[in-house]
Order: sequence, then structure tokens, then C-alpha cells
Amino acid sequence: MPAHDGAPQRATRPKLSDVAALAAVSVRTASRVMTDPERVSYDTRERVIKAARMLQFQPNRLARELRIGARSTAVGLVVADLTNPFYSAVAAAAERQLEPAGLDLFIGSTNEDPQREHTVVTSMLSRRIQALLIVPAATDQSYLLPEARLGTPLIFLDRPPGNLAADAVVGNDRAAARAAMTDLMAHHDHVVVIGDVDVAWTARERLAGVHDAMITAGSASDHIVITDVHDAAQAHEASRALLDRTVVPTAFFGLNNLITLGILQALRDRGHRATVMGFDDSDVMELLGVTAVALAPAKLGGRACARALERIADPDLPVELIELAADRIERTPLDQPIRVAGRAG
Repeated sequence: MPAHDGAPQRATRPKLSDVAALAAVSVRTASRVMTDPERVSYDTRERVIKAARMLQFQPNRLARELRIGARSTAVGLVVADLTNPFYSAVAAAAERQLEPAGLDLFIGSTNEDPQREHTVVTSMLSRRIQALLIVPAATDQSYLLPEARLGTPLIFLDRPPGNLAADAVVGNDRAAARAAMTDLMAHHDHVVVIGDVDVAWTARERLAGVHDAMITAGSASDHIVITDVHDAAQAHEASRALLDRTVVPTAFFGLNNLITLGILQALRDRGHRATVMGFDDSDVMELLGVTAVALAPAKLGGRACARALERIADPDLPVELIELAADRIERTPLDQPIRVAGRAG
């Protein structure tokens, strides 16, 4: 069916040859204006620049850099899930840190898929990025060994690499979870802990900290630990089922911010009051007064970028594991329940 007469026509991206034709110069001369303008006469240079502006021509800086064997001005960031506010904040902090150094941030997401990690990382490295920041989804990063030998700075965030010696910036998740669980058990006899799938290092560390606290207290049988809950919907379903039991838990501990969101939704649905603590923070948790155990994403992203810049400047630095302490953000006291307003049902 023919397009409507008033429909906009798809524009084509102008080429350097178009600029040269409009300026009445050779393509070689137009290229020289873009790459080495001092070697071109003033009048010719002005004609080419004017033609480029008229055509809205943008030189392909990356293609030129690759042709001369240089790296781009980009730094790659691969995160687990861009819909998670935690990683969005990490990306924002990284961008702020890199901008003064004249570096751009390219972002990709694995969606916690090990195969996608390999695909996204390989795509970024093919663009000769200055450094790679990565939240690993896979348990084995040995495929990056050739790149490490070439001197590309590889900085792992939130989780350390597997089978690869590389810099990593992580939180003290196990110790923080142990301390939080110990405090919850001091106030509650029936604590429910809901954790993520154990693929992620952070999930394993947080669960290990919870179990450490329960073993030390000698009261493991009094509490419930649910694992393999990956998102808010699954946490919501699991929490609702627990709230329908005869013995209703008085405290919940969500081991990431999406799980905590699902817990809060279940409390709203059932009109139930309970103490809630969450690992990682969010706007919802702040709004509802939920106490959080959190490694500030700005701290994580900023420190990882700082390490990347250090390694760009000196590729021979020794590999370092940088552990950052999580903060306890006290809101509602742990002996007091919160109520999530909404229609019960």
C-alpha cells in the first residue's frame, strides 16, 4: 500500500562524499579537514565545515580511532539488570566519575544470563574500549584471560570474578547480613529470610551471613529461610503464602531490594503489620521507613571507576580486591512493625 503523501520520508545519514561534493573538494581533502585541519587552507577548510553543518554530518570518530590502532574513549559497564534501581545508580555514579577524564560510558545488561554476559562483553571489547566494568552473571570469567594479557583494565563490581585474576570492588555482604540477622533475632522469635537464586556471589554471601547468625544463636529451627526467589513477583507470592499461615511471622528480611518490595506488597495485600529489613535500599523502602543494609551504589560505581582510571594510567598495578563496608540505614526500629497502606485482599 503506498505511503500517504504527507508521510515523512526516512532520512539517510550524510556521508563524507556528500560533504565533499557540496564543498566542491575531493573526498581526501574533506577527510583532511576532519582529521588534520591545519594542513588545509583557510578558505577550503571553511567551505568543508559549512557543508558539514548544512548536511548535519557527524564524523565517525570511533572508526577513525580503530583505523589508526587506538582505543576509543569509551568505558564499558555491564550490569545485571538495568531495571534494578541499584544498578541504575551505579551507572549514574560511573558516568559522573568518567566525564572529567573525557571518557564516555557504554552500558549493557546481562539479565543475569551467563551466556548473555559473554555476548555483551565480547561486543564491547570489539569496540576497543578503554576499560571494562562488569557485574558478572557467570561463575567463570576465564574467557577474559586473553584480554587481560593485552592489558585491558577489567574491574569487577559487586561480585568477584571466577577463574580470573582481576580487580574487584565488592561489599562486605556476609558480615553485614550476619550482623543484621543477629539484631533481628534479638527482637523476634519468628524471622522470615527471603533470598535470591544462588547463582550470584552476593546472594550466596548474604545467605551465608544469615546462616552464620542462626548457628551462633542456636535457634535455626525457629526461623524460615526461603531461597531461589529472584524478583518482586516471586517474593510477593512467597510472602503472601507465609502470611496465610496459622503462625504469622513478625519480621521479614529481604536479601535484595526487589525481594523487599515483594514483601511489602504482600503486607499491603494482607493488611498485616510486621518488622521489615531489606538488603540494598530503594525509594520505596525510604518512603515506608524500612531499615536497610546497603552498600551505596554511588560508592561502588565511583570506586570501581577510580580503580579503572588508576589501571589505565598504570597497567602494571597489582590486582586488588577492594572491600567496601555496607551501611545500616536505621529507620523504623527493629522491635516495631510497619504497616503498608492499601486495600487488603
